[in-house]
Amino acid sequence: MSFNFYLYRAAEGLPPMNEWEEMHAAPLGKMEEVVRKLDSVLGGLHWSMVEDAWNGLGTEQDRYYLDIWLHPDEDGVLRFIVMNKAPPSAMRKVCSAFDLNYVAAPEAADLVDIHAYDDGDVYYARKGPVT
Repeated sequence: MSFNFYLYRAAEGLPPMNEWEEMHAAPLGKMEEVVRKLDSVLGGLHWSMVEDAWNGLGTEQDRYYLDIWLHPDEDGVLRFIVMNKAPPSAMRKVCSAFDLNYVAAPEAADLVDIHAYDDGDVYYARKGPVT
C-alpha cells in the first residue's frame, strides 16, 4: 500500500516515473493558480509553507482525509500534485479538474488505476503493464 500518490500529466504509454531517465511530467501552472483550483475542487484547504513546499490539509468537515503537497522545481515550475493517503474519489476530482492522466505510487514503482477501486477499499488498484 502506498501513502504518496503523484498525480501528473504526461504522454501516454510511459512507464512508472521511477523508470524515467528524463522529466516527462508537463507543467501544471503557477503555484497560486494550482492552489486556487485545488481549493475550488476540494473545498477550502488550510495551506502552509514547509521549506520550499506548500502543504494543503483538509478540514474536519471533509468527507475524507486530505493531505496535499506541492513541490515546485528549482525554477518554480509545478509538475506534480502529491496526495498522501488519498481516497480515489478525491484523486479522480483532482485528475479531472487538471486534466491529469497519470497517478503513480513511487514507493512501489506502480501506476495506479483510480477508476478501478473505491474509497472503502484497503488497497489501490494497479494499472496493467505498459505495452
